[in-house]
Amino acid sequence: MKKKLMLTDNRLSLIKDIIIRLSIVFFLGFVIVSCKKDSNDVPNNKYTVYTAGFIWNNGNFPCYWKGTSRTDLPGGIGAFTTSIFVSDGIVYTAGYYINSKGRQAPCYWKGIEKINLSCDSTYDAYTTSIFVSNGNVYTAGHYMSGNNGLACYWVNLVRKELEDNSVSGKFVSSIYVVDTTVYLGGYRSGQLYYKIPCYWIGNRRTDLSIDNSNNGKVSSIYISNGTFYTCGSYGDNGQTIPCYWVGSVKTDLETVPSGNAKSICVEGGIIYTFGFYSSNGRCYWKGTSRTILNNYGESFYLKDGTVFSAGSYYKTNPNDPIDAFYVPCYWIGNTKVDLPIITDHNHNSTTSIFVE
Repeated sequence: MKKKLMLTDNRLSLIKDIIIRLSIVFFLGFVIVSCKKDSNDVPNNKYTVYTAGFIWNNGNFPCYWKGTSRTDLPGGIGAFTTSIFVSDGIVYTAGYYINSKGRQAPCYWKGIEKINLSCDSTYDAYTTSIFVSNGNVYTAGHYMSGNNGLACYWVNLVRKELEDNSVSGKFVSSIYVVDTTVYLGGYRSGQLYYKIPCYWIGNRRTDLSIDNSNNGKVSSIYISNGTFYTCGSYGDNGQTIPCYWVGSVKTDLETVPSGNAKSICVEGGIIYTFGFYSSNGRCYWKGTSRTILNNYGESFYLKDGTVFSAGSYYKTNPNDPIDAFYVPCYWIGNTKVDLPIITDHNHNSTTSIFVE
C-alpha cells in the first residue's frame, strides 16, 4: 500500500481488496479489544463469541455468528461485513452492499435490519469500523466524490467530514468513542503518493512519527485514561516494521521487517498489540515480547488475558480432490472452532470478532 487513495474507481477497488485481505479479507477495519488478566487456559463456554463475515452461495452474502449459530443478513449478493460490535445484547455489523447502480454503498446492520448510510450512489463507498456508545452508532469509512477518495465517519445517519476533506488521500481504518468524543486512526497522503500515519480527534488531525521512512499507517486506535494508543506499521519498498505509538512516541515491535500491528489494547499499564511479522505468521506482543499464534486469524480480541482471533482456513474437499474451500472459524488461543456455512466450496470467512 504505497500509493495514496486512488483517483479512479480501479485504484479504489485495489485499495479495498488490500484492506479486505490484510485486515481481513482488512481491515480494515477494526478490532475492539477488552483487557483483564493474563491466562490462556479458558474453556470455550466461558464467553460468548460473535464473529462477522460472509458465506458463499453462488456469490458472497453477509452474515454473523453468535457462537456457532449463523444469522444471515439482508443486502444481497456482493454485500460484505467489515466490523462487529455488541451493545445491550444487540449485534451491530458494519459493511457495504451493492446498490441499484452496481456500486458499493455503505451501511450497517442493527440485528438483521440494514441501515443505509448517506453517500453519492453513483460512486463506491464502504465502512471499515463500527462503535456503539450511549445508544449512538458510529461508523468510519471511505467514499468517492468525483475523482477524489475521501475518508469520513457517520454518527447514526449523519456523515461527518474530516478536516480539509476536499483533498483526496485520507483513509480511516479504526474508530473509538469515549462519551461523545470520536477518535479515528488511519493515514493521509504525503508527498509523491506516500502515506503518513495519523489519528483524528473529531476532525482534528495529528500526524505520527515514522523515523526516516516515507510510508506508514495506523490500523487501530484505543483510548485509556485520556491517552491515545495507536498501532500499525511503517517502511518502504515492501518492507514494513510493526509498531505502536503512545501519544506521538513510537515503539517498534520487531526490528526485522516485514510485519504489521493490527489491533491494540491496554491492561494495567501493559500494552497488547496483535498482528503478524515476517514468515512466522500471526502473533501478539505483550509490551514488546512476542507470542506466536499458530492459526490464520485476521481479526483479534483480548478478553480476560485470553486471545481470540477470527478468520478462515483452507480445506480440501473430500468429494472432489481438485476442489478446495475456505472454512470460517475462530480460535481461542490456538483452539479452532469451525463455523457453519451453506456449501463446502469457494471462499467463506470471518472478518471481525467481538467477545462478551
